[in-house]
Parts: sequence; structure tokens; C-alpha cells
Amino acid sequence: VNGKLVTRGTDASPRKGYICIESEGGVVHYRNMKIQELPETPIADEHVAVAARGFRSLYTGLNLDGWDAPEDSRKHWQVQDWILAYDGKSAAAATLTSTEPLADREFIVDVRPGENFQNVTIAGQTLNREQLAGDGWARIVAAVQGGKMSISINGKPLDASRSIAADQTRFSIAATGAAAFANFYARELKGEVIGK
Repeated sequence: VNGKLVTRGTDASPRKGYICIESEGGVVHYRNMKIQELPETPIADEHVAVAARGFRSLYTGLNLDGWDAPEDSRKHWQVQDWILAYDGKSAAAATLTSTEPLADREFIVDVRPGENFQNVTIAGQTLNREQLAGDGWARIVAAVQGGKMSISINGKPLDASRSIAADQTRFSIAATGAAAFANFYARELKGEVIGK
């Protein structure tokens, strides 16, 4: 800062993808930002940021644009900046359905169980607290190909792929009991075979 070294990082991963600048709760103004592109070097997939793999955000953090829900349960979903929270109090189905098609896509969503949590359903596949490994945030990655879905939670694949129900044509989330959701991403699988 102002020509003086104030911090240093080594062995950073991901090493390729995007740059993020942030403020820790206060107003910050930036100017004269410059980036120098370095020569391209081969890099393993595990060192490439998720955003650089073609994922698009499905949630604005501002509203429920791009999502459908029954009117009587919509009020139970609260937009809280980067978190989309469900209060667990809807008498009707607590499902939000995205405009994103389900077929030949890979999805990422983070889930944190809340009060009276029983399970979450991601694209028609129900997952309980034990599968989510407790009360903290769990990252769910679901890939849909050929009418089958493979799911991993926190990087660990579930035992087997699951068939997609015929009525599941769009990506959806649901919860029984309170839950928080964040970091919704999707990408189209163009000839890729996931899990090979």
C-alpha cells in the first residue's frame, strides 16, 4: 500500500479465473486500477476458479427475478443480499423454480440448514441433514445428463446417479423447515461427460 508491502500470499488456489475486490463493511472508492496480462501457461482444472468454467449466476441477490413460486409461499422466501432464506413456515409447497432448463446442465448451490430443518430438494432430489453433513454450509454440485443426475456434497459424490422425474424440466429448490441458500450457478454441458 503506497509502495509498502503489507501482506503476501503463496500457493494460492484457484490461480486462474477472476479478480475480486471488496470492502469489509465500509465505503471504498477505487481508481487507476490496472491489470497486466501474464503469458498463458497450462494449469490443472482444480486451480481454475469456478467462474472461469462458464458458470452463470441464477440469483441476483436483489430479488426473485428468474424464479417462480406459488403466491402463498413466495412471501416465505426472503432476499438477504447474497443469501436467499426460506423461513420454513409455508403451508404450501416451498418450491422455487428457476427459468433455467435442467437437461445437460451442471448446477452449484450452497445450503445451510435452519430451525426445524428436515430436508432440501434440489431439482427433485431430496437431501437430509445427515447427507448435508450437519448445520454448516454445504456445497451441492448436481450434473444432469441423459435423464440422470449425479450429485456431490462438499466434494464427495453421493453413491449413485439418480433418475430425473419426467415433470422435472427446470432447476428448482425446496425446503422442509428453515434453510438458507446461496451461490446459485449453472453452466451448460456441451459434450462434456461429468464424473469421467
